Amino acid sequence: MFVFITFTVRTMVFNELVLLWQVLSSSGYVNSLSQMPIVLIPVHFDRDQVSRIPSCQRSVVLRPFVSHDFMTGLPAIPGRELPIDVGSTMVTKSVMHYTYLYVLRYNLTGSCYIICVHIEGL
Repeated sequence: MFVFITFTVRTMVFNELVLLWQVLSSSGYVNSLSQMPIVLIPVHFDRDQVSRIPSCQRSVVLRPFVSHDFMTGLPAIPGRELPIDVGSTMVTKSVMHYTYLYVLRYNLTGSCYIICVHIEGL
């Protein structure tokens, strides 16, 4: 099955990455993380199911990661590797800045299976 990523979706992901890294760099915690992949999912929670109106909003899932060799590592725990106020700033700026975002989620799983997509030009 082929999944095509439209220009609009690529722009959403790129804009979110730029905003999140700006928050990290302005707070001085950009070097505390090894990686921070984000996943944009077309899920809009808390919608009225009775009206059956299609969702136009998306959710973002963050997975900050701390590693010394980039082969193994642990998720960046809020309050330990990443201060709570920095995470709150990320959430506030993301959801307030982009109208298409509904919620910012934080993935704390120990293992991660990520499909890497190389996007030309980004």
